[in-house]
Amino acid sequence: MKDIDKLVEESEVILEKATRLCLIEIENIARNIISENKKLKKFTMGMGTYFFSYEKGIAYDYNNKKLDDFISKYNHLKVTGCAMMFTEKGEVVTDW
Repeated sequence: MKDIDKLVEESEVILEKATRLCLIEIENIARNIISENKKLKKFTMGMGTYFFSYEKGIAYDYNNKKLDDFISKYNHLKVTGCAMMFTEKGEVVTDW
């Protein structure tokens, strides 16, 4: 039983690290997208979805292959369930 508990604990630590690394990469990709497209002002992710917004808050359906592919590849870690919202140079907000 102790072997199983130890293995489960180790796997949870590894998954947590992998999820944090994925979130950092999603943030980097999204910030680059915003900086390359000045119409976009904000990135929002949470509750299983993600999108970019204009300055006035109107949701903008902006598809980006690099971001879409990355999230699709790693969403088994439930990264889109992790709330994050930010502007190009703003701090990441995780509680709103």
